[in-house]
Amino acid sequence: MSCFILGAGSAYPDTVISNELLRELNSNMASEFSSKDSPIQARRSCLSLKYLKETKNNDPRNAIAGSEIGSADLGARACSAALEAAKVDPVQIGLVLASCPTPPEMCPSEAQRICRRLGIKTQAFDVSSAGTDFALQLDFLNKMQDEHFPEYVLCVATNTMTQVVNYSDPISGYLFGDCASAIVVSRRKMGGFKILKSEFKVETSSNHLGSILPFGHLDRKHEMFESLAFERVSEQIAKFSLEDGDQVAAYFIPPVAGAFFGERLAKSQRISQERFWTLQRDFGDTGGANSMAVLSSKWNVVSEGERVFMPMVGFGFSLGSVALERVSETQ
Repeated sequence: MSCFILGAGSAYPDTVISNELLRELNSNMASEFSSKDSPIQARRSCLSLKYLKETKNNDPRNAIAGSEIGSADLGARACSAALEAAKVDPVQIGLVLASCPTPPEMCPSEAQRICRRLGIKTQAFDVSSAGTDFALQLDFLNKMQDEHFPEYVLCVATNTMTQVVNYSDPISGYLFGDCASAIVVSRRKMGGFKILKSEFKVETSSNHLGSILPFGHLDRKHEMFESLAFERVSEQIAKFSLEDGDQVAAYFIPPVAGAFFGERLAKSQRISQERFWTLQRDFGDTGGANSMAVLSSKWNVVSEGERVFMPMVGFGFSLGSVALERVSETQ
């Protein structure tokens, strides 16, 4: 049986890191990143402005103490928005899948921490891949036998990458922002978006291009990562278009794998900006939370029968994709 996304929601922390603030933190920031025409103008952060200005997060072990909101609280906000959109009560949730690449603790899991905040008492565990989280979670659910599938499943990705960004590094500081997004999934109730397919795989030969060190900063070889991500995402779009035949996707939600990544990708694939959705200008690269945050913001734009394709690339170079089709809310 097919799965359906009944509702989606997102949440952002209050701290805004503007390009002006980044120039204040790092005078070596390239002009192409700080101009008014730069693809990313702002991003959100769990960190307080006071902590950022005083420390530049040079020692990320202090980041949690320097944050105004934690990952689980941010995730709970996104979940509440998704539940409200889906018109589902928290007590109806039978399974929670969560992800966070920078958890404050390894145990209990992020899923359990979020459940505690929402008052959800059910099975909950982490299914995480740092960028392709929803592709992995939905692929996991698609393989679940019907008799084990709860009436409603809550999936959430919390991205708090600014807690591991060294703001002495102008590129990482420019790219990454914090966000959480969530979706409510069901097989028994139809509506919202039908999940046509979801795929997930890992390119282990390239996972050296990005890493997050324990109690340390993120480390990514930005140019190499963006170049290979461009190739792989282009292949994903071409494959989807070929397999989908006449039913070409009406809209695309790409990953934010670099400052000019989406712009280059749209031009190379000859996709108009109106069909190429991104929130990077105001929120930067929000990792695994990106795809469903964009979907939640565009939920009412998609008409019945139209399709949305989400190619994804993870921080450790996992690859994923999700294809959706809008269905009647009366199904």
